[in-house]
Amino acid sequence: MPRAKTKAQQKTLDTAKKALSSFMYCYPELSRHGKLTVFYWRGKGTKRVRIRDEIGTKGFSEVYWAIHENRPLPESALTTIIAPQPARKSIAEKPTLGWLINQYTHSTNPQWRKLKESTKKSRNNILNLIRAQSHPSIDGYTFADWPLDKFSPKWVKYLRDSRIRWEVTIEEGEEVEVMSNTESANSWLKVLRALFKWAVNHSGLDIHVNPTLGISAYPGNSDGFYCWSPEDVEKFRNTYPIGTKERLAMELLIRTLQRRGDIVRLGRQWLTKDSQGRSIFKFRQEKNGGTAKAVTAYVPFFDDLQQIVEATSSAGEMVFLVSERGTPWVKESFTNWFRDVCDHAGLPQCSAHGLRKAGIVELIRQNYPKRQIMAISGHTTEKQFDHYARSYMRQHAMEQMLDDYNARQVA
Repeated sequence: MPRAKTKAQQKTLDTAKKALSSFMYCYPELSRHGKLTVFYWRGKGTKRVRIRDEIGTKGFSEVYWAIHENRPLPESALTTIIAPQPARKSIAEKPTLGWLINQYTHSTNPQWRKLKESTKKSRNNILNLIRAQSHPSIDGYTFADWPLDKFSPKWVKYLRDSRIRWEVTIEEGEEVEVMSNTESANSWLKVLRALFKWAVNHSGLDIHVNPTLGISAYPGNSDGFYCWSPEDVEKFRNTYPIGTKERLAMELLIRTLQRRGDIVRLGRQWLTKDSQGRSIFKFRQEKNGGTAKAVTAYVPFFDDLQQIVEATSSAGEMVFLVSERGTPWVKESFTNWFRDVCDHAGLPQCSAHGLRKAGIVELIRQNYPKRQIMAISGHTTEKQFDHYARSYMRQHAMEQMLDDYNARQVA
């Protein structure tokens, strides 16, 4: 019976697993003396290789990629092969999808390095799932082993559709199957598009065909996130009075029109003056941050919003919204917290992102020009802007038509 691990040993293992999250097929183990050891192992029937270099060092990365890509090991590498077993035969000596993914996510790839850490993490998670996906044509093989010259549009569709789920719902008294999880399916397609777009444009790779071309994403919810109604906003304000952190969060979201990633950073460090000496926020938005697509937002610090900030004792000095520990929010944690806040107010259909849409719609109702609203929200095209205001603008067009019709009847 294996000996139970101490808390310190378990912590060592957990830390090592986290550090190895971007290294596929690497597994940390503790010897009976508590020494941490890392093995590279692709599964039953393959060699189990010990990597002696310390995790995080240049030597570790060099040995890992040499093993992973089946290249000769560096002369400096000291590795031990444990329990040698016949390695399974490759179905082809040509480059595989797993090999291409490794090239794409390698630290020397400038296209990968310029991505935000959150984007890298998200793409890595999807790419790891794609690599591990069992291939239906040959038992025991995954898509990591599939040759690139056999990776056709058929397999792009297969991977996309592997995420689709079917749920039974009741419509007009009858059971109906409804497709779900399309967002995940579209995410897989999006990542594969980025992978092959890079591969085709990379001069060092002999890849000339992009198998994702012409493959469509599944249509999603055309109206996107639920847009708060004026009644929803009023109900929230009645639940959380001025001075509460919940009210401050809501007012910042609806008045500044910013995404959650910018709301959790908003504070006095971004304050400046406009040409007439009035307080405004000026900052580079988090979305596409550090790339040519990044947008600078110019956001008025309205007088009534300033008063709400001043009335909130929990507001931070440099960052207005802080957690219970007094530290700035991580955007994902803030979203979860605000989700609970909305539920407590009896608004389960509402979300933080829906307030951005509600703020835009309110300014449209007040007849502010699109370009003025877009300067605050950071939208760069009217197509993006119209996506947020689609429902209201349809209703508004109908009301204008009805007004014109009634006017003609009177005439």
